[in-house]
Amino acid sequence: SKKTEEMRNEHSKKKAAARGVFGDIENMKEKARRALIRLQYNVQDCYHETGIIQKIAKHPMLDNVTLAMILLNACWMAVDLDLNEADMLYEADPIFQVVENLFCTYFSCELLIRFSAFKLKSSSLRDFWFVFDSVLVLLMVLETWVLTIYMMSSNPKSSSDLSKVAILRLVMVVKMLRISRMARLLRSVPELVSLIKGIKAASRPVVVFFVMWIIIVYIYAFAFRQLSPPDSMYFSAMPEAINSLLLNGLLPDRAVLVNNA
Repeated sequence: SKKTEEMRNEHSKKKAAARGVFGDIENMKEKARRALIRLQYNVQDCYHETGIIQKIAKHPMLDNVTLAMILLNACWMAVDLDLNEADMLYEADPIFQVVENLFCTYFSCELLIRFSAFKLKSSSLRDFWFVFDSVLVLLMVLETWVLTIYMMSSNPKSSSDLSKVAILRLVMVVKMLRISRMARLLRSVPELVSLIKGIKAASRPVVVFFVMWIIIVYIYAFAFRQLSPPDSMYFSAMPEAINSLLLNGLLPDRAVLVNNA
């Protein structure tokens, strides 16, 4: 009958709709199973299987000592920033020179051990953390040894002020980049990786809300600038109007701190 046929059609439509809804869930489960079955990348699989160097590189003690040195280096950078008034390392007090050379020596030796442990040296270029550490160590060697030797061997009278300023700027950039070595802690603390993935997943709606926030502030800043006299304290120009609405309107507790910075 017609009613039976309609019921069958409706039932088939419901099954198709349910299949479309739960099909994505099944695909997600299948992807999760494949991710679990797939072998995880481990840099130690690229190391030699025999030898003293590969034993040192694979030993957990090396990673633990390196993490401890990274934390000590980060703390020492804060001490150096507050107490070391010299622009170049060779002009600093002996304690700063000794500690900087010790850190540079350790990180260079640690990188050399890991590089020597690779069975194929070209495999090191495919390892992200090794390339990351190599760049940081090269910058550290450049700051601690290369620039120091260059400045001590060059004649201060013959070197121009422009070259000194360029070298000092380079040293400042290198010091700021060295703090990025703290990123290696992510490899040892999986919880931090999970937090960062969660932040990444939530970043899109936050960015959209921030863009909407800026648009609203800009519209009201334009309106207040149009209606205010030219000598207005808060709306004399568009940048001042945006700053007043953003800080004094939305973040009044931080307005004085930001304006006086």
